[in-house]
Amino acid sequence: MKTCSVVVLAAGRSQRMGTGVSKVLLPVGGQPALQHVIDAALTLAPLEIIGVIADTKISEQINGVDRWVFQEQARGTADAVSTALTEVRGEQLLILYADMPLIDAKDLSRLVQHTDLALLSGLTQQPNDYGRLKRDDAGNVHAIVEAKHDT
Repeated sequence: MKTCSVVVLAAGRSQRMGTGVSKVLLPVGGQPALQHVIDAALTLAPLEIIGVIADTKISEQINGVDRWVFQEQARGTADAVSTALTEVRGEQLLILYADMPLIDAKDLSRLVQHTDLALLSGLTQQPNDYGRLKRDDAGNVHAIVEAKHDT
């Protein structure tokens, strides 16, 4: 199996939450939401886990991350990933969102078994503000569109 680096994106500003606290630090089942994501990633025995943050309070409350990188300005997901890429040492890269505490270790294990490119997505009856995967007739993903741009 290839060595796997995990990058966890936790630099969002959480403005819509209205709590004044990063949503990744809000408790789910007695621990911060982000800790659930880190714990699931740790089941893969990755080479490293790199967290991307914009608030140092996050790094003070989360265990299991090898290195933290700081995203200076919130410029979206691609910029957050780019911020971490210089730190990645593994042959394989798994990118996770910090605000997905229900991510399942079994799903992650199946995902990293792919050798080229894999994308884990889900279906929901109430997509609200979620981004959308645009697929062709064969089911291949050809675009990821933010909810506000999906018409």
